[in-house]
Amino acid sequence: MMTQKMIVRVQLALTLSLLFGTASAEAQSCNDDIVASTPNARFKISGDQVKDVRTNLTWQRCAAGQTWNSATSRCAGAAYSLSWVEALALTDGEWRLPNIKELLSIVESACAYPAINDSVFPDTPETAFWTASPYINNTHTWVVLFGDGNDSGSDKNNGAAIRLVKDSSD
Repeated sequence: MMTQKMIVRVQLALTLSLLFGTASAEAQSCNDDIVASTPNARFKISGDQVKDVRTNLTWQRCAAGQTWNSATSRCAGAAYSLSWVEALALTDGEWRLPNIKELLSIVESACAYPAINDSVFPDTPETAFWTASPYINNTHTWVVLFGDGNDSGSDKNNGAAIRLVKDSSD
């Protein structure tokens, strides 16, 4: 027989699973009255990479930890949540962390949750993404929050996602 305490726990667990299940199923919200800051025409897509013709930068379409699925044209899997030092370890000389201005250049100001062009960068987590730009002191670095598109300083020991970039050769 279930005690009152067990019933409350089950109800709480069901409520939380419904809340989180609903939140993760919600679609990106865009305001059609605002001109898109990152229209599709600005990007040249090539599989798991995309060239921004305005900035002449090439971006990975998926966050590190996710993999590009060409059959669905989506990113699969979960993005890594890494410290800043761990994020730097994933760079290789060609692919690097973007600076704050570069990462802000792909924020879509007409959309939120996530604040990015979902056709170009599908399945972007609504979380903080590291940049290579130092913040006020040596212990913090700039991040871009792709839930609402804002930027902030974050302790380098915190976890955040990364999207690598490289300079385009053409």
